[in-house]
Amino acid sequence: TVPANIFRQDLLNAGKGNGYHGFNYQPNSSFRDGQWHVMQVRYPGMATSLFNTPKRIICNAAIFTGLTPVDTVPTGGLYTVGTQFSSSVGGRIVELGFYRAAGETGSNTLSLWADSGGNPLATVTPTCSSTGWCWASIPPVTITAGTRYRVGVTVNASHVKTGCGISGGYTRDPLTAHSGYWIAGSAFPTGGSCSNFFVDVKFDT
Repeated sequence: TVPANIFRQDLLNAGKGNGYHGFNYQPNSSFRDGQWHVMQVRYPGMATSLFNTPKRIICNAAIFTGLTPVDTVPTGGLYTVGTQFSSSVGGRIVELGFYRAAGETGSNTLSLWADSGGNPLATVTPTCSSTGWCWASIPPVTITAGTRYRVGVTVNASHVKTGCGISGGYTRDPLTAHSGYWIAGSAFPTGGSCSNFFVDVKFDT
């Protein structure tokens, strides 16, 4: 139960008392499981949900949860590998991550770009040094439903992949991976591939 005492100009303009009827609720950690949840808002003691509820929300959704890379590939130098993806609903990207390969050395930089034109939206350097999934938080980036984006990571000595792991697209609702991408050096990856390079995002509605 939360108090509804936050001022909203739109409520005042609509003649709803003095406008101090807004509220804020921050979902707790149990909601951050990558699954859809249904939120209902009601006045205490009433059975009717408020306008615009029930509402479905999802927090910490990722594309490649539960998948394991098949191959570890020596790079022989600096490369950027990544994933082109989209979401079926609008929301925010809150973390970037990748599966760090056995034998990888040095630091890695994760980046998020607009797919069209390669405009940078976020960059972060995680602190991971061991094999396995490595995640780093970013200031939330709002994305639009049906629009494609690209997330990538720089690798120095080796990276993981699964050959043609994204052939035809790979969906974990609400996110879809459309293609893998790569490029030599630290840059927006432009070379298309059906391989899954296990570069991912975490998404909240």
